[in-house]
Amino acid sequence: MLSLPDAARLVAARARLMQALPTGGAMVSIRAGESTVLPYLNDQVAIAAVNGPDAVVLSGAAESVLAAAAELAAGGVRTTRLPVSHAFHSPLITGMLAEFRAVARTADFRPPAIPFLSGVTGTLVSAAELCSPDYWVANIRNTVRFGDCVNSLVAQGVARCVEIGPGAVLSGMAQDTVPWIPVLRKQLAEPAALLTALARLHVTGAAVDWPAWLGGAGHRIELPTYAFQSERYWVSARTGDAHRSTGALEHGILRDVVESPDSDRLVVTGRLSRQAQPWLGDHAVGGVVLFPGTGFVDLAVTAGQLAGCPMVADLTIQAPLVVPEHDEVHLQVVLEPAEAGDRTVKVYSRDQNGWICHASGSVSAGEAEPSAGVTRWPPAGATEIPLAGTYERMREQGFEYGSAFQGLRSAWRTDDAVFAEVGVDDDGSYSLHPVLLDATLHAAAFLRTADEKGGLPFAWTGVSVHAPSASVLRVRLTRKGQDVLTLVASDQTGNPVFSVESLTVRPVTAAPAVGQAMFTLDWQPAATADGTSGLAFVTHRCGGGAEPAEAGRVLRLLQADLIFVDADKAGYPAYYEKALQLARPGGLIAIDNTVFFGRVVDENASDADTVAVRELNAALLEDDRVDLAMLSMADGLTLARKR
Repeated sequence: MLSLPDAARLVAARARLMQALPTGGAMVSIRAGESTVLPYLNDQVAIAAVNGPDAVVLSGAAESVLAAAAELAAGGVRTTRLPVSHAFHSPLITGMLAEFRAVARTADFRPPAIPFLSGVTGTLVSAAELCSPDYWVANIRNTVRFGDCVNSLVAQGVARCVEIGPGAVLSGMAQDTVPWIPVLRKQLAEPAALLTALARLHVTGAAVDWPAWLGGAGHRIELPTYAFQSERYWVSARTGDAHRSTGALEHGILRDVVESPDSDRLVVTGRLSRQAQPWLGDHAVGGVVLFPGTGFVDLAVTAGQLAGCPMVADLTIQAPLVVPEHDEVHLQVVLEPAEAGDRTVKVYSRDQNGWICHASGSVSAGEAEPSAGVTRWPPAGATEIPLAGTYERMREQGFEYGSAFQGLRSAWRTDDAVFAEVGVDDDGSYSLHPVLLDATLHAAAFLRTADEKGGLPFAWTGVSVHAPSASVLRVRLTRKGQDVLTLVASDQTGNPVFSVESLTVRPVTAAPAVGQAMFTLDWQPAATADGTSGLAFVTHRCGGGAEPAEAGRVLRLLQADLIFVDADKAGYPAYYEKALQLARPGGLIAIDNTVFFGRVVDENASDADTVAVRELNAALLEDDRVDLAMLSMADGLTLARKR
């Protein structure tokens, strides 16, 4: 159609003329069909693109476009402002068309060698149209009809499409039609991406010249002479109303409550599958579909409410729950009595090897006072955050959120917090809908620096539900530390819905494997409020012989620096000062290689050794750098917490 020099001149002229246009325009992505936005079109607002049956883009004067988007959003339509410099494909670019037409008239257009599907008309166009400069002017000003192009391909019997380009933008927009196969992917090396594309073409029925790819290498084997058979003998997972009606609980996953006749033990049972909860298939990490960590919170909250303990005091995710493609997963939430009316809580699933504990913690009978909700929207003094490309960037980091989990609707930033509006389309009955709660965490991406990667929920503290979960929430997120968040969520009227005192997230360094824990226990550096190392002083009763197993258990429970002092020496304060000088974050200090020390047989004894230990422990309790101290008494180890 064009020689390389002519094509380069047209591209350069188009870019130069567009950048010379005055600013002041806006473009907004609208999750609705073309007919929905037609009433909002005028001489200031135009449809820039029709990307699908429910995906259009408005473009034009910023004030008019944003007003139209706000009215649509008020009616429940999802809108996203795009981060662009000009309002492309709108009346605002009319001023450049005449000069671009003059440049186009100097180009030597030639008939295309293959059929050409036009983004201007959404249909095949003739050579005469393509060789006209007016067509290329219309290409700049008119609506891009990619959705109509896809429909034309399907109508002509096209069974698959290959996207040849630097990414998978078109494949993402047309993924609900025929198979779209991108040749290159950002997260894959080019050879691997190309081979993956060829493999996908092969399994969708395309003829691939494998000898040309293999180049004579490799050894081919014969397939069986009979046709492959696929016949399922297991009972399929129950779906729909039949699944929900089998238990006494009105919950999207949990069904029945089992009380123990001889104890206060409470067991809540349920089942999940991709068929019964279709949204599960839209939550994948590294290509593996996982039950979201927010789901464990909902299960704990629901079970706790049944036991009169509505607040989740703490909950730690121990192992991921991989959701199989077809089979059901049996769940149990087990609550055991604890102190002061509280209960411990554990969430289990069962596979072919038995029961697996995925999360554990405690639920409390107390309730936190509702925090001040998000009463003003947008927040006062906040700056809006563009959402375009957010989920694409998450996908590049391995977090593959499908449409059900793409709940971010808008986000705003102040000096110390990020605010977000999130929504969910699923109408299932949950205490805290896992999809909605997960969507609130997506806004944490705007609290991280460019060098920080996202993570998955690991440890929850102080989760309180103040009102039934709404379908749309407004949430405030703040950072308490590098990997620690605080959340407060309200409905659209400003009434508090839930709050999270703290949530610790952990990065995912590799895709989780089936049956393999995503998290492992390891020593982590502990820091006090002023940034100095947290120190712990350990004493152990040696009278009657040391107990290494007991000491090892204690040491594993401590999450701070440890100082071991030789108790066989006199002058404990001197060793203490030396230990403080040698202490480093995450360090393990041993003086004279002695781990166990202390010969305290009587708390009230007055011998020199006992007095020295008592004085040293007192010094530790007064030292601001010390997080906790362990006092050695006649009956064993006693923990004295400072904070």
